[in-house]
Amino acid sequence: MKKVRFAVVLGLVAAGLQVLAPAGPVHAAGASCQNGLSAITNPYTVSIDGVAQTATEPGRYGKFYVLVCKDTNNKDYTVLAGNYNAGNSGGQDRFTAADLNTQFTVSFLPDANTKPLVAQGHGAISSYTVDANDSNRVTITTKPLAYSDIYGGDCGNAMPSECVLAVKTSHGDRASADNIEIRIGIRYTENGQTAPENFDTLQGMYWSSAAYYFWMHTMCPTFGATTSAISIEVGGPHLKADGTQNFGNVNVFIPASAVIACFGAPPSVAKDSLAITRTENGTTTDATTGTATDVGLQYTVTADDATGLTITIPQVTFSKPTYKVATKSGKSLAKKTKTYASLLQLAVMKKPAGGSFEVTSKSTSVCAGALSKVYAYKAGTCKVKVATFNKSGKKVATKTVTFKVGA
Repeated sequence: MKKVRFAVVLGLVAAGLQVLAPAGPVHAAGASCQNGLSAITNPYTVSIDGVAQTATEPGRYGKFYVLVCKDTNNKDYTVLAGNYNAGNSGGQDRFTAADLNTQFTVSFLPDANTKPLVAQGHGAISSYTVDANDSNRVTITTKPLAYSDIYGGDCGNAMPSECVLAVKTSHGDRASADNIEIRIGIRYTENGQTAPENFDTLQGMYWSSAAYYFWMHTMCPTFGATTSAISIEVGGPHLKADGTQNFGNVNVFIPASAVIACFGAPPSVAKDSLAITRTENGTTTDATTGTATDVGLQYTVTADDATGLTITIPQVTFSKPTYKVATKSGKSLAKKTKTYASLLQLAVMKKPAGGSFEVTSKSTSVCAGALSKVYAYKAGTCKVKVATFNKSGKKVATKTVTFKVGA
């Protein structure tokens, strides 16, 4: 597998993707895709602080450069941004602290044979959408993210997971540089291939971390997983390049439909049913109740049934902790699950030729629908509406059906 510069891991262990740190400071080769990345086929649009921008030259937008590249080896689209510097080779440079509150919105159409799934990387992401009604158009809004980097030469060119340990002796447990960047990978599948890590179920999820590197591994309880829904391994030096203590962070957003399909209940229910732990050096600590003395165990979870679930760990301590987010029972929160197709049959209805049908929950305190299934998470009666439509989109018939949910 090709080795790529930069230590942020844009994929997962199971997907076989590791990204190596550069051997020294980055001297970019221009406002164009480098290091095995290629320019996307379709044009992309850029807004900065809400104002639409026009490129003054390829990849340049005023004082900044913004690129959208494609990595066919690791199957991700990569959004890159930084300061434009004509004195550097090709004009690329890092952001400065003055740019941390600058907001970038990038929108592009992916290749027709690809399906964008989740977004991940270095960037303070505030929004990420994939519009199925517009050829899977990707729109992402983010600000730059500050983190402490380790150059390969400062850790014996070890792989990232070993580099954070090697740097303790090879470079005094200190970062090579304190960087600010936007580098976000958008994972995709192509030609109808099965998505790794339940990413198709979690489409629209995004996460970022102010860490030298991080992995995320996902196993949805609704698929029978009994260990964890989300496992996040992060790593970094104990000290920033300026010698002060290095803190990272982790931010994860899961859309409401993905919460239901992965955990088996909507965000408001899932929020109160989560257990979060941190493991480091073989010791696992329950972080669910938080702590006033260990900032690395503090976190917040916010839920909105209309939007989704947000998990924030505001200060991560290093070298190499692993956070796990699971249900307290270790199982799906759904007591009963029914496919939309089975509910169509229960309603004694058929999908019109060339047409479609939809299923909508009418008792959201008991059950909710997402990704072709209804998940019942509370004892009672689940009531759903089944509607059929002809090929022109006109409604043909509607019927309400119910099923019982035991305790």
